[in-house]
Amino acid sequence: MIKLNLITSALLFTLVSVSGDVYGQQTYDAEGNLIGSSTKEVALATLSERFEIGEELIVTIRVGSLNYGEVFAVVTGQGLFVNPEEVINVMNFPITRVNSEQRLELKGWYISENRTFDLILYNEVQGSNAGELVRSENKTYISSQNVQSFNNEVLMDFDLVASWFGLSLTFESESLSVNAKASIPLPAQEKLKREETNVNSREHLTIKYPNFDFGYFERSHQMFDANLTSIYRDDDFNSFYSVVGIQDIAGFSTRFFVRGDDTDIFQSANVNFKQQSLNEDLLGPLNASTFQFGDVRPTRVSGVTGSESIGVNISNQKLGQPFDFEFTNITGIIQDGWDVELYQNGVLTRKELNTSGGQYEFLDIPLFANLNTFDVVKYGPQGQIQRERYERNLDADIFNPKLRYNVSLTQANTTLLNDSSSTGEEQDLFLSGAYSYSFLGWLSTRFSHNINLSDSSGLYSIGATARISPRVLSSVALSTSGSDTHTVSASLQSRLFDQFLNVSASSAFGDGESQTDNLALRMSGNLYTGDLFRVSYANIVSGSWLQNNDSSLNLNNTLTLSSRYGFLSHDFGYQETKVGDERNTSKQGGVTFSTTTGNVFTRLNARYSIDEVTGLDWKSAEASINYEFYNNLSTRFKVNREFETGLNAYQWSLQWQQPTYAIFSSLSHNSNDDMAISLNARFSMSEAPFGRGYVASSLPLTSNGLVAVRLYEDVNQNFVFDSEDKVLPRVKVAADQLSRFAESDEFGIAILDGVPSFRKTDLSVDLESLEDPYLLQSTENTSLTPREGLLTLINYPFVQGIEFEGELKVYDGAGYAKALRNAPIDIFRSNGEFVKTIKSEYDGYFYSDVLFPDTYSLRVSTEFLDENELTADYSFRVDARKAGSFIPDVQLNMRKLPYKTQYQAFIGEFSIKNAAKAYLKIVQQKFKQQNIRFTLHEAKNEGKYVIGVGIFDSAERASSFCEQQRVILPTCSVRKDRFKVGNNI
Repeated sequence: MIKLNLITSALLFTLVSVSGDVYGQQTYDAEGNLIGSSTKEVALATLSERFEIGEELIVTIRVGSLNYGEVFAVVTGQGLFVNPEEVINVMNFPITRVNSEQRLELKGWYISENRTFDLILYNEVQGSNAGELVRSENKTYISSQNVQSFNNEVLMDFDLVASWFGLSLTFESESLSVNAKASIPLPAQEKLKREETNVNSREHLTIKYPNFDFGYFERSHQMFDANLTSIYRDDDFNSFYSVVGIQDIAGFSTRFFVRGDDTDIFQSANVNFKQQSLNEDLLGPLNASTFQFGDVRPTRVSGVTGSESIGVNISNQKLGQPFDFEFTNITGIIQDGWDVELYQNGVLTRKELNTSGGQYEFLDIPLFANLNTFDVVKYGPQGQIQRERYERNLDADIFNPKLRYNVSLTQANTTLLNDSSSTGEEQDLFLSGAYSYSFLGWLSTRFSHNINLSDSSGLYSIGATARISPRVLSSVALSTSGSDTHTVSASLQSRLFDQFLNVSASSAFGDGESQTDNLALRMSGNLYTGDLFRVSYANIVSGSWLQNNDSSLNLNNTLTLSSRYGFLSHDFGYQETKVGDERNTSKQGGVTFSTTTGNVFTRLNARYSIDEVTGLDWKSAEASINYEFYNNLSTRFKVNREFETGLNAYQWSLQWQQPTYAIFSSLSHNSNDDMAISLNARFSMSEAPFGRGYVASSLPLTSNGLVAVRLYEDVNQNFVFDSEDKVLPRVKVAADQLSRFAESDEFGIAILDGVPSFRKTDLSVDLESLEDPYLLQSTENTSLTPREGLLTLINYPFVQGIEFEGELKVYDGAGYAKALRNAPIDIFRSNGEFVKTIKSEYDGYFYSDVLFPDTYSLRVSTEFLDENELTADYSFRVDARKAGSFIPDVQLNMRKLPYKTQYQAFIGEFSIKNAAKAYLKIVQQKFKQQNIRFTLHEAKNEGKYVIGVGIFDSAERASSFCEQQRVILPTCSVRKDRFKVGNNI
């Protein structure tokens, strides 16, 4: 191998390989710049314009973050030349040298075994060819212009060598790096990709930037979702409306729902006031996470969830996590007349059709061990589709050694805004509570109650949950309602091999009542998961047996196939009941199919029953097709048949979907000649402190958070958006952890809607989407905690960056200057913050690309000055406080240190610097009382570190000094060397 002087001639370069992308042939302009890239990125063939021909370099080959190793390279008139064998070894290709009579012969394969490789360099040039290469049976010849000899080594054009393995190279002038792009992914790239696949899912969820929780306001921006419908049917017009609104009032998130029609404009309504905190710091010593009043749902007790009533609720349960060990609720906002489906762990488990009341509710859903994922799919009457996702990690918090509580006080059968006095139903006060505490790290206990304060009757429950293994949980409970009824229950939950299991059993008994035993088995999971499709299932077997031999048995199965092409689901239920001597059975099922092809969405539903006498009996069938045919206009045609009555119904609808609103019209007709015409309008709005003063959307806003990011050029650099600043349209913004993206509008505002509540996320800017490459982001990215019903405005100012260039020269004692190349120049901001290091080129030229406006200090590193016997009396300052400025002709001048031959009195010398430092410390401590100045001097030509005690102009004076100090310095000797002028004693 070639021996290099690493101090004077070695440069470190980087080959950055881009994994997974496919690149074609690259094109360069007349000056060698890569077309379509930064002007600083040039071809390797042009390096002779920036470096001296014959300059030797050390090149570090990297693939992404992987460091392969170093190879030797030489600058030629054609570009960089390298040893091909050395490159192959560093890239770890199984290609080896073959002993032959040829100048060089290499054989093996690369990337995959079918890519064979056979390189031969002739002993003598044959015509214009220096050798030949056979790759996968394709033979090419190597031009003699691409081969050179250097100190008996074979060097070849780096571009040519890289092209053999599908690599294309460019050179980036500022960072002195060579960028490699691979048309064929390298094995190490594939390995790195596989490793990142396993890790990035966690890293993607990690918050990187400072987080802001904006809390609650005296008054925030009002949001509302509105739905208006008018129907003509049977020679009569009917109109309906529903509105969901939310805003902060007096420090509480205030949500209301109201609906009515032309006969009763205020048909029903409810309102809720709520505060929530991830830090669990509400209500002082109560450390609550949730405090709400108005229309609230009472605390769930012993497997029973009550309906909304007037009351108050306080809880310190962890937000987004189940408080109950066995069940959970999934609720949300939905417009009247919509259908909604619930998928638990990818399996369709429940649905609600033609909803009303402004929200959907899936209550008392059994949980499985570990993480439970819920997907909610909402279908609008004109073919709209909206999706939401929720997660419930069963053992995420229940084994946390902290007392958890959830307490509510409610008045049954009442609502805050409705007159409930005329219903005739009991309106008793109920105090409900649930409490849990965990200890030993694997056992959690709980107690709950639901007490009727009117007559002191109540329901009480006590239970415990144990973690048997990381994927298996077991629970037991005892509940009682006074002395009348008692219930003992137990359950087992597990998740093994992507299969979910929940087994529960209970027995109810009491005075004067017969015993009832219940058993339920729930299983679900994936039967097959592949790239093209997935097959999942859900089975439920449940039964009840009474002491008088009455019983009921239920069997339910759901089988689902989902793929990128469509969705197919079949459900079947069997029910058998026995009362006395009478036994009844029921068998019912249904099929659902949906698919999307281009702009066409098709959905089919059918229900059937199986009779022991008549066999298969179809009950109903429905088919609908949606087609988006022009500029946000879509149409839908639906056919429905009821087989028992023979009624056929048809509906044709037209939807006009705009970003700010949606209008639907429909025409319905059936075989009884009934006809109806309807017109529906849906829109959502929020007040906003920007743009037109409001945000409008055709999608609901009130059920999630709304984040607005303002992007602007801070012209006057005051970090405040004002009239002098320029907005930045068409800039992309991402909520990283939530995979939400938006682009700024003509006001520079990027709207991220549908952001889940209390899910922290980073807000990052895609800097490549900036039209001006000289803009720099003035502030660091931030993360925030969104909240439903809250519009959060984040300002991201940008400023025009500055540039500067100059020359680095060194002056000798006679005043002559020459360029100083390869010198590291450190750049510091006015506050002392280190920015980066740049290097001077072969002619002393240096350049720094876009930096923030500021005053910068430029310093050549002390190590470089010492190694090259240079001095700089001060750091150089560049005043670039004006945004967008370009500072030319920055002059950095060094001086060559004056040296002369002198004589040194010394007491020891070492080949290791740390050993010399240690000895110096010892003698300095030992002779602390004597007036002796010890120094550490590097004798570069000898490769030694010398402990000196004095420097003299003559050998006689040095020898005389040693003799005078012989008593205390018996090892004192004299040596000759070159020292800086002024070091005499």
